[in-house]
Amino acid sequence: MLPAITIPEDARESIVDVDELPSRVERLLGDQDARPAPAPKPQRDPPPAERASVNEQNDLLLREGSYLWDRLHTWRPLNARNVLDDRGYPVGNLSAEDLELIDGLMPHAWTASTRESYGAGLLNWHVFCDEKEVAKEQRAPASSILVTSFIVTLAGCYSGKTISNYVSGIRAWHILHGIPWNIPSPEHDAALKATDALTPSQARREKRQPFTVEIISAIRNPVAAWDNHFRVNAPPSSAHLFAYRVKSSHRPLTKSRFLQRLNEAIKSAHLDPMQGHGIRIGSMLMYLLRGLSFKAVKTMGQWASNAFQLYLRKHAQVLAPYIQANPILNEAFARIALPPVR
Repeated sequence: MLPAITIPEDARESIVDVDELPSRVERLLGDQDARPAPAPKPQRDPPPAERASVNEQNDLLLREGSYLWDRLHTWRPLNARNVLDDRGYPVGNLSAEDLELIDGLMPHAWTASTRESYGAGLLNWHVFCDEKEVAKEQRAPASSILVTSFIVTLAGCYSGKTISNYVSGIRAWHILHGIPWNIPSPEHDAALKATDALTPSQARREKRQPFTVEIISAIRNPVAAWDNHFRVNAPPSSAHLFAYRVKSSHRPLTKSRFLQRLNEAIKSAHLDPMQGHGIRIGSMLMYLLRGLSFKAVKTMGQWASNAFQLYLRKHAQVLAPYIQANPILNEAFARIALPPVR
């Protein structure tokens, strides 16, 4: 040991005794007396009543705070996509950044309106699982018995179409987060078919009537309306084509404002109330009645599936040319539709 040295009085303020400095561990921990007491750890296996209380107070409240359209993405299942293969080994040098890229891309597979609809179904799914005390790891991947029980629970309370949409939301949630959807189709389809049969009458919506050329002409001559729009609103070349004048500026025409004005015109013409989707149904019907094929109409309407056939109206007029063009099919149809000759 070196002998102690005397430190001049005028140099004491510039010198620090290292023995009095706190260690790195002490600095990280800080003053134990000043730190708040740690929160008690929750029980590993709480009783069912307490477990339901935790679900209700924490999980459900957090879920309700999310936007409908964002739930598919932000409500991450416990077994969400990771960088491991089926055997648990890392896949190459994939990292968390790669997962973020996938998570950022996948939600765009569905439109915002579809994600919003699916988000409502996902909330019902978690409420159902909370009520049945289903563990988080059992909610995704979902088992066949759990999905079927979910469908049966909603039967008679919602329309079959709504329940089917909810199940589609759960499936999309699985796909978005890279979880397999292993629900057998026959059982799934049979359960959904049963719910459709049990749909309460008050939950059934009347079929939307199509907008026809006659209705549009009764509201306003489209050519005259076009000329009047450019004369009154005179949208500049830099504005939206159907922008309308508001004081000294132009405002883009929105869907809600368009439908509002359309309903006013229908009411003034003393016609029955119509729904906005009837425009799309009416255009499809017009093209089919003019001889366009189903495939062409499907492409024009940008439908990815045959769901547009649900909007089909005037079946006899639309299908007659197809049946008459095929003699064998025409004869088979006549045997079924026409009464037997006596």
